Amino acid sequence: MKVCVILATSEEYRWLADFTISMIDCYWAAHPLIYCCGAEKEGEPNWIGAQNHNPADWIGILHNATKEVMAKGYDQCYLILEDHPPIAKCNAKHLNETLPRYMELLGAAYIGLNGWGQGRQKNGKLLGRRYHSIENVSPEFKWKFSLHPGLWKLEELIVITNILMNEYGPNERTAWIFERQGGKADKTLPNELSRKAYRVCGYCMSANVAKKIGRVVEWYSASIVRRLATRILTQRAGIRVEKAITVIRRYYEGPYPLFWSGLMTKGTVNRDMLWYLKLHGKRRLLREFQQSYAANYEKANRVRL
Repeated sequence: MKVCVILATSEEYRWLADFTISMIDCYWAAHPLIYCCGAEKEGEPNWIGAQNHNPADWIGILHNATKEVMAKGYDQCYLILEDHPPIAKCNAKHLNETLPRYMELLGAAYIGLNGWGQGRQKNGKLLGRRYHSIENVSPEFKWKFSLHPGLWKLEELIVITNILMNEYGPNERTAWIFERQGGKADKTLPNELSRKAYRVCGYCMSANVAKKIGRVVEWYSASIVRRLATRILTQRAGIRVEKAITVIRRYYEGPYPLFWSGLMTKGTVNRDMLWYLKLHGKRRLLREFQQSYAANYEKANRVRL
């Protein structure tokens, strides 16, 4: 098995792809070779542009990039969107060795890194300690092919992009369509493909035992605060507490520590993630992101990060 990373981006967010690559370099030791699709860089052969595709045709661009890396001999890839950097130390052994091996053993099409647990409900069958309690997701689960970072069997990714390219026009083939439509129970996927989606158990594959314990303590402390808030605070204050707790719970501790909705949302900075990073002392990450953002947007001087 030969594994790479495909980082999906666009010309507009090339700066953000650079930032995410720097975070992968920082937190993921000996990571696979990274190919960026959707944007080009002069003299950088690993940046695969749109290549005659409509820039809005996210699925078509990904389809083309998938074929290119398959032609180079790869059979698996971690598909990562440009605004989903790791925000803590990754478990390189599990990412580089364990999960690619499980993909082969299980015949998996996809193993999602935003897994079950930590507030994410189970939606399938757990495989037990032998496989670090990863979950075989139910075919009926709508988000079985989530675009949070995940490991893909390239030949299965080609199947899904082909189906969606036949059903939608170039201007419709967005990342949103891939995630919302690709995993629908009534989608015309081969039956066996719908049964090949898996998700990790984050705590079972975390790189940092202390971080895992701290996360458990934080989780249950937040639950206690929530119950107290509903009893002793005003409705308005209770809503604020609820929002803060929701933000805390969007973080997922696992082999690739991530924040549920990424660094950007609807074309602007995701302030929930910034608040979470400040709360947890990620000052260096915040500073580097602010510098990257400010260097690429005139409006950055009007945004307090």
